[in-house]
Amino acid sequence: MDNKKLISELQKRSGLDKSMINAIYKTMLQVISEQCINLNDVSIDNIGKFIPKKRLEFTHKDPETGNTLLYPPKISVKFSIDKTLIDKLNK
Repeated sequence: MDNKKLISELQKRSGLDKSMINAIYKTMLQVISEQCINLNDVSIDNIGKFIPKKRLEFTHKDPETGNTLLYPPKISVKFSIDKTLIDKLNK
């Protein structure tokens, strides 16, 4: 399901207009992004949890050129699906 279909389905089920659904969706994504940038977990009941992890910067020496490269710190996000959702999907 793509974003358009998701927003359309949310609109049908909630009875809210499309602009309201879009605003809620964008705000939710912004909040999740901001919390992950701050390395805070984000839990959504019965769906799952976004778990950010920061990799530290590191250096690596290129064996061919002899140059030392510095790789910047990086934040990766893991999504852990909730057991309740897995149970619903497997029914």
